[in-house]
Amino acid sequence: MKISILKKLLVPAILLSALFVSCTKSGALTGNSSPSGSYSTLTGTINGGLSGVSGAAVTLMIAGVSSPLASATSASDGSFSLTYSNPGGNSLLYVTSAGGNAGSGTNAKAQFLTIAGTTGSPPSSLRVNEMTTAATETVAFYLGLLNDVNGIVTINTPKSSFVVTNAVTQFNNFVATGSVNASNAHLTSSQQNGLEVLANAFAACIENSANCSTLFNGAVSSTGSPGLSLLESGVNALSNSAADATAMYNVGALAGNNPGFGFPSSPSGLSFTNGFATTTKNVFAFSGESIAADASGNIWFTNGSNLTEMNGTGSIVTTFSAVGASEIAIDASGNLWLTNSNQVSEYTPGGSLVGNFSTGSGALGLAIDASGNVWVCNNSATTVTKLNSSGTSLGSFTVGTAPRGVVIDASGNTWVTNYTAGTISELTSSGAPIRTISSAFTHPAAITIDPSGNLWINSDNTAKTSKLSPVGVITSTFSTSATGFSIMADQTGNLWTILNNTFLTEYLPSGTVAANYTYPGGQSQGRGMALDASGNLWTYTISPTGELAEFSGIASPPAFFPYSGPAYAWNNL
Repeated sequence: MKISILKKLLVPAILLSALFVSCTKSGALTGNSSPSGSYSTLTGTINGGLSGVSGAAVTLMIAGVSSPLASATSASDGSFSLTYSNPGGNSLLYVTSAGGNAGSGTNAKAQFLTIAGTTGSPPSSLRVNEMTTAATETVAFYLGLLNDVNGIVTINTPKSSFVVTNAVTQFNNFVATGSVNASNAHLTSSQQNGLEVLANAFAACIENSANCSTLFNGAVSSTGSPGLSLLESGVNALSNSAADATAMYNVGALAGNNPGFGFPSSPSGLSFTNGFATTTKNVFAFSGESIAADASGNIWFTNGSNLTEMNGTGSIVTTFSAVGASEIAIDASGNLWLTNSNQVSEYTPGGSLVGNFSTGSGALGLAIDASGNVWVCNNSATTVTKLNSSGTSLGSFTVGTAPRGVVIDASGNTWVTNYTAGTISELTSSGAPIRTISSAFTHPAAITIDPSGNLWINSDNTAKTSKLSPVGVITSTFSTSATGFSIMADQTGNLWTILNNTFLTEYLPSGTVAANYTYPGGQSQGRGMALDASGNLWTYTISPTGELAEFSGIASPPAFFPYSGPAYAWNNL
């Protein structure tokens, strides 16, 4: 089967300042800078449990490339050496191993898979074992990189350099320094338990080929198909974790304690739906409606009568009073502009109030243009107000009834969704009307613009999304799985939508669903999102409680950053 990237979660985003840590028994990576065209050597050991695997076919691969960079056969102690011409750049490297003898005779079904850094900073050595295989499959699965065709599992090309970085970072997070196991500060006990379930099940097959059929039959896909290989069994277990948990746990018991990385305490650890792949950053009682990212990667959100700043690792930086705040936009200086009833409030990044500036009735959606002017939708009226960077009004301009969403295009023109009127208005940078377009559905609300200048619109009233050309021609309208609250585009042109269901949806520029990302902990009813400059996407959901979560490295950076404000991170409008 070919793995789709539907219903993926993302691994925790704890970005390390140094991507490659010193090599240890665990398999963590040693950095080795190599210029393009030079020869590099990678040495290491294939271990099945605590024994070296001899006679294994070892290959070094670039993700997404079918031909190996180098290949070798492991020695009697499991060691190998791979010398290769390094193409340079920033491509993801990984090592595969097939067959060999872990001490109980030749086993053609033995397989290993391990992330091996990048071409720009390749490791000089690494260890390959069941735990590095479990960690690699988990990271690659949740980053949407695994490709499985008839039991042959490979790693696809990451769609951006941010995903390359994140894959290596998360692999190092999962593989501990100084020990064989994966227990470290970046994993919860449940997450550690889940990796041990996978690793021990792999070990049972690798140590004794007679156990492989039990593994394959226990790790079934969501359609009930057994695994055709060890690596495909891992894919099945990740994609069908709840159903396969007990079987995988029982298979792992056949390995005893030989693997050396501990026996899991229960099969429940195989279920990674509560935070394994998504870093959940506290639960907040959201009574505000907005979330935004600044140029430094900090996340700002309204929370009751407060505005809170959180850094990229989830720690609260500051909280200050912002009574009645609704939507947030951040200007190029890092100042925050918040709509609040019939006005806009400007704050410094330190929380000092710069001023309150009158707009029209029911100020709601807002965006900031390249000149620092703030455009505000007066949702209880039929106008938008333009303020300069000092808060002085430059005029209010007629659009349609109940304007909600606003975005600025590359020419400086302003586009506004008129919720009750069911139209979209385009204005010049001075506020003069250019055109009014009838929406393809009732109650257009959130709006974003992609790198090609196309406009995308969804609604919290209708389960549809429309695409408009840069001159306002509706080129496509497609149905969504639920009504929508937020929409934004990244630099690749992919669209991200918050829908009123249990997952975040990614669309290709064609409107085809690329992936659905399930919210952690059984959360549902997404309302707002922000995309930071590293491609991490932050969401909040409201059911059963208010929750803020991070999906790490799933996107490229926002299409326009930072001046367009909510154009790249639409919130609950």
